[in-house]
Amino acid sequence: MDKETSVGAIVFRKDSDRLQFLILKRRDNSIWEFPKGHIKKDENELDTLKREIYEEIGIEEYELTEKFREKISYISSRGVIREFIFYLITSEEQIKSSEEHSEHKWITIEEAPDYFKYDDIIRLLKRVDRTLHER
Repeated sequence: MDKETSVGAIVFRKDSDRLQFLILKRRDNSIWEFPKGHIKKDENELDTLKREIYEEIGIEEYELTEKFREKISYISSRGVIREFIFYLITSEEQIKSSEEHSEHKWITIEEAPDYFKYDDIIRLLKRVDRTLHER
């Protein structure tokens, strides 16, 4: 069975003592997502993370949350194993959306079900929330 691996980031900030997470709306299908992309040949996960963060939201400097690496996997309708690896980052830089996305917004964990239809993403954000509150 073929396998596709993507690496991405859950970008967070604290605003008025509330955690907010960056989501991007894809231009081609209007689906909301986190910044992410496929690993290229000769790249490791962190190389892909750095490239995708720059390409999709224009960030060059960010702080990576230690000991946070989460994976979501499923089998697509084409029979391909799709694997998404997420890291947790924060940055003071201004977000600049790429041409791939029509808009971006900051949401709270409570708002996540309004934007994501899959429970695994909601569970992922709950793990993020626990991780950040344990820091």
